[in-house]
Amino acid sequence: MNIPRNWGTVFSAGWFATGVFLTTTTQLRPSGGIPVGPGEAMLALWTLVALVLLLSRSSYSGLLLAKPVLGFWAVAFTLLFTGFVFSSAHVFAVHHVYHDALAFLFVALLFCVYASRQNVLEHMELSARFLLPLVVIPMLLLLLLHRLTVGPFMLWMGNELGVRFQGLSENPNQLALAVVAAPFVAFHFFTHARGLFQKGWYLLLAGAAVPLGMATKSDALAVGWTVSGVLVVLGLFAYSTTRTGHSAWKLWFFYIVVPAAAVMALGWLGGRGYAVISEKMTGIYNTGGQGSYRVLLWEHGIEAIAASPVFGHGPGAHSGHYGPFGQQEAHNTLIDWGASTGISGILLFLLFLGWAAYRAWRNGSVVLCVAVVALAGFSLLHYVVRHPIFWFYITAAVGLSLASQQATAAARGMRARRSGPNIPLGTPAPGRVPVLTAGRSLSPHVSSRN
Repeated sequence: MNIPRNWGTVFSAGWFATGVFLTTTTQLRPSGGIPVGPGEAMLALWTLVALVLLLSRSSYSGLLLAKPVLGFWAVAFTLLFTGFVFSSAHVFAVHHVYHDALAFLFVALLFCVYASRQNVLEHMELSARFLLPLVVIPMLLLLLLHRLTVGPFMLWMGNELGVRFQGLSENPNQLALAVVAAPFVAFHFFTHARGLFQKGWYLLLAGAAVPLGMATKSDALAVGWTVSGVLVVLGLFAYSTTRTGHSAWKLWFFYIVVPAAAVMALGWLGGRGYAVISEKMTGIYNTGGQGSYRVLLWEHGIEAIAASPVFGHGPGAHSGHYGPFGQQEAHNTLIDWGASTGISGILLFLLFLGWAAYRAWRNGSVVLCVAVVALAGFSLLHYVVRHPIFWFYITAAVGLSLASQQATAAARGMRARRSGPNIPLGTPAPGRVPVLTAGRSLSPHVSSRN
């Protein structure tokens, strides 16, 4: 992949990546409950400058990235407004209306402008290259310090060393969201790196992101990586059994014998295997207050969706401990987003994720397709729609895969031109009839008439 030599683009990408990363360091926000920190301020300034340049140049991106992003948010705000009107008319108690509305507006404006940039692919590639070390290296160094605090910042949740690492975030899941797609993006760059140093650098970032994510002990991260890991195994299984050269007995073995053996093994394990797995998962789920209380919030969030299933109730927190509309979130994107936008919004969100995964796969990047799947799994246990880093990873899966596809096609074309046969000028192409020129045939055996 080509790196642009325009230093303005380099500075803009570095600024953007730093702002996206700092939105996850919520401990840097000022006290008083204001959800605006240095990251949000940097991104707001970037959006303002980019919007002015976009309008002044009157040139917009014609790539397939801009239209889906603009379309998603256009439909989303229609649903949010309709749901808010419905909820107000029925006097439902809604909490965090303005907080969520401003967060949605901020993210929507940021990525609608970002996706409409004329050089969005170059900018996105540079931003991803800046973002990876920003996410992994500082947080890994803080983890290796093995200290409860650094200055005024609490590095471990609950002031208990070794429980859940949160870095400079107020919630370990915020750090986990920054890490969940990092190994896949780093591996994508590794597969396209040319030099040994670049390959080693991105392989190091991919490997370092794994223990950092594990230190957060995030149930959302565990689900995201588990789902993506299962997808990788199934993909390798399908590839190994369907590629050319495999005989019928090998296909029969992989598709019949192996699944049957797996079913028999599970049957033999029976309750003992289920008990072991359940115990491990329960231990992860209950660590740091991630226990069955969340299931109660899910139930009440679903009840809130049922009260307005088509359009939802608009921005805000619609679940609660004792019932729906208890001013709490369900910590599940499908439920929280569904309570705000209805089943229509859920389908819209799933459609957008499916589009991103499909485009990454069609562009030839399976690893970025798996990254989208990991983010989708993560969203089942955390509300991600308001986070800029989530939207960057999703759009980057499409943009980076498209940039790699274009770079690969350009490289193949250049090699084809360099290795083409040395055909003398004027020689007709193979399979073509000789052309008569100036009343004479190119063949001495064919006569011509003037």
